[in-house]
Amino acid sequence: MLYRIVTLVTPLITSPYISRVIGADGIGQYSYTYAISHYFLIFAVLGVSDYGNRCIAKVRDSKEERNKVFSEIVSLQILLSVGMSILYIIYCLVVTENRRLAYMQGFNVLSAIFDVTWLLFGLELFYVTTLRNVIVKIGTVLLILLLVKSPNDVWKYTLIMSGGTLVGQLSVWPILRNYVCFIRPKWNDVIKHLKPNLVLFLPVIANDLLGYFDKIMIGNMSIDAELGCYDNAEKLLSIPNSLVTALGTVMLPRVSNSIAKGELKSVNEMIQKSMLFVVFATSALVFGICAVAKEFVPLFFGTGFDLVVPLLYTLAPYIIFVSWANVLKTQVLLPNNKDMTFVVCLILGAFVNVVLNYCLIGTSGAVGAAIATTISEGLIAVSETVALRKLIDVKRYLIQGLPFILFGFLMFSVIHDLYVLNDIITLICKVMIGAIVYLVCSWLYIYRFYPDHVLKSISEEKRMKKVTCISYHATGSGAVDDYLREFDGFTYAPSDVECRFLQDPDGISDLEYNLVDNWHRLNSGFAVKRYKKFARMNKRTYQLIFGKCWLDETDKYIRDLVDFEFPGYWHGDVNEQPFIPWAIYKIRRAFSKIMPRKYRKTQDYNYFPYLTSYHCACSREEFYQKTQENGKA
Repeated sequence: MLYRIVTLVTPLITSPYISRVIGADGIGQYSYTYAISHYFLIFAVLGVSDYGNRCIAKVRDSKEERNKVFSEIVSLQILLSVGMSILYIIYCLVVTENRRLAYMQGFNVLSAIFDVTWLLFGLELFYVTTLRNVIVKIGTVLLILLLVKSPNDVWKYTLIMSGGTLVGQLSVWPILRNYVCFIRPKWNDVIKHLKPNLVLFLPVIANDLLGYFDKIMIGNMSIDAELGCYDNAEKLLSIPNSLVTALGTVMLPRVSNSIAKGELKSVNEMIQKSMLFVVFATSALVFGICAVAKEFVPLFFGTGFDLVVPLLYTLAPYIIFVSWANVLKTQVLLPNNKDMTFVVCLILGAFVNVVLNYCLIGTSGAVGAAIATTISEGLIAVSETVALRKLIDVKRYLIQGLPFILFGFLMFSVIHDLYVLNDIITLICKVMIGAIVYLVCSWLYIYRFYPDHVLKSISEEKRMKKVTCISYHATGSGAVDDYLREFDGFTYAPSDVECRFLQDPDGISDLEYNLVDNWHRLNSGFAVKRYKKFARMNKRTYQLIFGKCWLDETDKYIRDLVDFEFPGYWHGDVNEQPFIPWAIYKIRRAFSKIMPRKYRKTQDYNYFPYLTSYHCACSREEFYQKTQENGKA
């Protein structure tokens, strides 16, 4: 939480200050030289970030294996980083024009030698990186405010940013001895990691073509001021985007570990919740940013950055695409070793991005680059979704997420043209009203259709340990509950609802009566339907007690009781239908009776083709046994 706060606060301090001090031209110069140095950086680390994270996560429970894997991967990383550092020095001496800034950006390349973030993430030591990043960010902010005072101080700004990166990477090495021990690896053991790293390097280079190549092309095909505006627009969007995509960093080792243990149910739950959260958060961010851009940009960056507003309109949608694709990557593709699928999708997006940049930057400048970025990120998200349609329930996730996009559009429509007195008051009013509109709509939607995501007052483990007296109103069960609460493992139920499914109309008691004592094929089948309806109608109540598994367990219980099922209905089902289907049935049936027989094309059983009948016949002993086996007694 602390790091997230710092991540949000520091750009809010530095970006307006730097924009006003060094201007759009200075930001453009810094962005261009950084983009060049970054390409040397990614060749230095290849795909170690994701590969090392995954490898460590799989062996973290074994100290011996952990030491071995760490030593092999870090040795490969050092060899590659030293080699790329030498090449970068040659580039600075021979190719670059702005050597001063280029030399200072070299600290970014050098920092690759000491980057072991992948180890910390694989061990889920997030607090270490959090503390490091917080200290580094605070330090860089203070140095920027103290030392950067004029447009001529671009080199100071560059030195502070690149030097802070190097210091941050060095700072975690003293604590590594508590978790790993370096063991001199064999050459063959080091080289064996090169091939899988190269496989994951392809998406890294493709991703960086998406993130940095457009800046290089803007710097070569346009002016520094446009690149500065483009960089500021991306920097502004990176604040909310980092909060959302950080979910993938946290979830990758956890999902990988769960898959290794065969806990597929837990994996599916994590994916579902992540998708729901991502669409919820990004929809608010995208439409919210677009709604307040014209008031926020002049207040935040100052004069000379008018181009940022149309850039935000164009770039904001890519947050949804990036976040969606990030969940698919970190929780489905990489944990399931579907690296090539991820690589192909990313390379496709990078290729389209480069082509579109070449076509659009020359005519539209930075706005053309923004269009290219949004289209290519959307293509990546769509291609990954299509590729995984048989592995995950894509349709379900899309249906879950669509309402949030509609709520975001509603929020945008309400506040976009709002104006109150001046820009500052207008901005405040837009944020407050927009937040209220979006959150209220989202809460109503989640509470109505996904109550298990909000009703978390009782953990699932505790739910399964609930103990109460099988009783009903005014029977003295409260006194028994008070007594039982003194013992461990007992969690008090807020009411007697956990026994109501036994005694309520259409509950277990009625089901038993119609399956055992009053059995015939119509009564038994109708009783099953009534019990299923009873379970659905009381879903929210019983999920408080039995957890979100309530409906799944109910379906399993019914499948165990039912001998067979078949399409059909009887008059009891007809009377249970809503008024309109019931009325249509009666009208069609009346016409069918008065028509000559040869013209009756529809038989009675086709009026409600979606209804199902059940056949259940069991003894009292069988009923009790199956009820107890399914945890319903």
